Amino acid sequence: MMSRIKSLIEQGLDPNDITLRIDPIIPGVTKLSEVDELMKMASEMGIKKVKFSILDYYSTTAKYMQ
Repeated sequence: MMSRIKSLIEQGLDPNDITLRIDPIIPGVTKLSEVDELMKMASEMGIKKVKFSILDYYSTTAKYMQ
């Protein structure tokens, strides 16, 4: 997906109009090094807005994740 975004920026899309959304971040599952890499790539493309969410672990969450 990041390569597609880069291509769109190269075609004239303003990086200020882009928000990188990373979610859900699942504690113990999501590799933070991968999140960090995505954010670095976005920064190199001029993207300054990033949003993310962290999984809320309710008692029903485990049930539905199975």
